Amino acid sequence: MVYSVAFRRLGSPSKDLLLMFLLKRDFKEVRDHKGKRKGEYVCTNNDNLTMSYKELVAKGWHNQSITRAKDQLFRHGFIEHVHRGGAFDKDISIYKLSDKWKKWKPGMSFDDRKKGTRKGRFNGFGNSKSTLQNVTHPHTTDCCVCE
Repeated sequence: MVYSVAFRRLGSPSKDLLLMFLLKRDFKEVRDHKGKRKGEYVCTNNDNLTMSYKELVAKGWHNQSITRAKDQLFRHGFIEHVHRGGAFDKDISIYKLSDKWKKWKPGMSFDDRKKGTRKGRFNGFGNSKSTLQNVTHPHTTDCCVCE
């Protein structure tokens, strides 16, 4: 992984965050059918990793650095969403480590996340004349309100 183009193109915060994801994995020793140890280990939670903003801020990270690092890990194919949580619902995001980074080339993006939309967010007035011309009017021709 460290010799790949995708890893070398990551910024320093992204590499640090990837290392933190890798350190959160749990391993279980593999045993044969008789219960003897085989000396092999298997990751048990590769698709159930959490990394909250609160946890990273407590370790000295800034919100912008966290966002940029996560975005870069998504674009380069190192992590994917299993469940996208929401801050206001007290719901945490769950990530999984991905192997898409093996196929990554400069200019590619594996970021298939849908950007969140805020309901009730004020987007400004804009140019009211141009927006009114493009909107089809729902009223009939003999509507008294529009005349």
